[in-house]
Amino acid sequence: MKKWILCLCCLLLVCRTAAALAMLEDLDEASQPVEVSWKTLGVKKGTKLPVFGAPFGDAWRGAKGKAYVSSSESFTVLGSSWEGEWLLVSYRVDKKSGRIGWIRTPEGFDPLARQIYTVPSARELLETARDTLLTDDPAGGRRAVRTLSAGENVIGLFSVYRGETTWACVETEADGKTVWGFVNAQDLVSLPVAHVEGDRLIIHEGVTLLGNYVPFGDEPWPEERRGDIRCPALYVSEEFGSQIREIVFPSTLRIIGMESVYHTTLRELRMPAGLISINDDAFFVRRIDRIVLEAGYTAKNLPSGEYLTIGAWEVESGNPLYSSRDGVLFSANGKKLIDYPNGKTAEHYDVPAGTKIIGRSAFGDPNLSLPLQTISLPIGLERIEAWAFSGCGRLHSITVPLTVTTLDPTAFDQCVSLERLSLPPGLRADFDEANALREDFSRYTGDNGPTLLAPRAGLYDEPISPDAEHQVFYDVWISGENGEGPVPVYTSPEADTPSGQLDSGSLRWVYKTKSGRAMVGLGPDSENWVDLDRILPVSADVFFTVSEMLPTDSGRETLAREGAAVYSYSWFDENEMAGVFIPLNPDPGVEQAEVLLSPAELVLRRPYTGDHRTFALLNTASGEEPIRLLDAPDGTMVLWTYRGDQAEVLETHGEHALVRISRGQGWVPSACLVIVEQEAP
Repeated sequence: MKKWILCLCCLLLVCRTAAALAMLEDLDEASQPVEVSWKTLGVKKGTKLPVFGAPFGDAWRGAKGKAYVSSSESFTVLGSSWEGEWLLVSYRVDKKSGRIGWIRTPEGFDPLARQIYTVPSARELLETARDTLLTDDPAGGRRAVRTLSAGENVIGLFSVYRGETTWACVETEADGKTVWGFVNAQDLVSLPVAHVEGDRLIIHEGVTLLGNYVPFGDEPWPEERRGDIRCPALYVSEEFGSQIREIVFPSTLRIIGMESVYHTTLRELRMPAGLISINDDAFFVRRIDRIVLEAGYTAKNLPSGEYLTIGAWEVESGNPLYSSRDGVLFSANGKKLIDYPNGKTAEHYDVPAGTKIIGRSAFGDPNLSLPLQTISLPIGLERIEAWAFSGCGRLHSITVPLTVTTLDPTAFDQCVSLERLSLPPGLRADFDEANALREDFSRYTGDNGPTLLAPRAGLYDEPISPDAEHQVFYDVWISGENGEGPVPVYTSPEADTPSGQLDSGSLRWVYKTKSGRAMVGLGPDSENWVDLDRILPVSADVFFTVSEMLPTDSGRETLAREGAAVYSYSWFDENEMAGVFIPLNPDPGVEQAEVLLSPAELVLRRPYTGDHRTFALLNTASGEEPIRLLDAPDGTMVLWTYRGDQAEVLETHGEHALVRISRGQGWVPSACLVIVEQEAP
């Protein structure tokens, strides 16, 4: 599974030039060819193994349909198909020529166990620039499968390098059958798979795959089929302009991969009937005002993204799985509430009568910004599933009716403003004193029995200080009015006239704040300042870090003496980390430096604020990742994060500490904390 994911993640886009195929993954560089024999294959000596021109049982075959390789001969396995049922082999036909083709994997031969490389499949749409040879023998005699005419469309898969020539493996047809043959890469150009019409980005008909699909856990890998064409991930604002407000998917689209659409705000997105699967976090965008599910849309997955705000759901009539009421998504029969859009602005919602189930994460909001303060649940409701209200950051009162017989304990996780929760007798929610942060603890008794405690109000609402200059390092969303429109950029915190603009919806890094503005851009020396009210932090909280290296050897004395700010860092293990350090003082003789050091050589500081809050970087003594956040000391996992992530330390208990990260809070061993110290006032 890991190898398959790596193959997908390594795919590169095809260049829009005559030498486009140089960007396809080079099979020779990625794989390690394996010499095999009849013994290693587990077949009898002299067995004739039929060779096909593609990993399909009805594919084209060379030698007038009789191509085979004998297990008595020496041949090389270059890789395997994704499901492991086929092996890509290279062998000699005679002294002057050879063949690259596919054989069925002999029973009992495990490509994964033998560390056979999984052959990539970029599936990019290409066109022949001139008449050119299609061959199954790019190394020797270059025996013709057929001649491709100029202007003919083929699908690019991967490349191989033979002699002085880069050959692209392409999918096409020969004698009415599918074949994966080889073409000189210089004879191919890539074709666009999308174009712009006004404020609409239209993906062309015929495209079946968007981005890269990464399955999770036991989720099956959707079968890649012959004829599939991939559209690379769409960096909408950067590639097509900030005016795009609608993306039109083709009716042929089958699969949408993880983080396939980036950096945009959309007016509408229609999900075509042919979609069979969508990765989680497919849409790395700020907002979609309306998502329309066509009548034939039956995929179990729905459009989602970690920072995505959805304004409303709309379902065409006749859909067998889904329906919508006032922008809220329900099952077709209306008995299950599937998703309440986190972009709705109402402070109260009445769940309709007849609803039997509140679905998994139905009201969930990872941004903790859903305006709902109260929700009315109907008599007759029977089940509330996992994380149903998780992250409803402003919900302060809710009564669960007596008709509910099943309540997942995580249903109210991270409801940080909840003051009153009334539950039927015998039901339990995991929201107790470990999570409750109010200083004035009080127990309520609702109509249905004991309730739980409430957290401190406003925990996630602390503003970034607009006055003093701070060294800061964190990522933000740039947002214009209502999440749209350009964002003015200034050359300094004091400048009155904008020097340019940035697009809404783009993800940036902030390096300093001063006088109500933040410096954003490619580095701490950039001069792009935007107003603080135009940025939306990705993290729930930010601490301002200043680092000081200790002069443990002469090579670091200058940086340590002058002081240095961490520009970037990454943990390697418990004893060593890498960092790029930038001097805080404007001394031309002190340059930024990249060094390896132990955590003991670094003092993390932040400017004195008198707020008595404690911050830390998370680390693990064992180097294990991810770091697990628990619901109680030695409890069960509720969240995870990575080494080097920022956290606020809320309290300690024995050898454990309660910490808050950008997505929530949990308990970790105190040994995981590298404390950030406050500078003296």
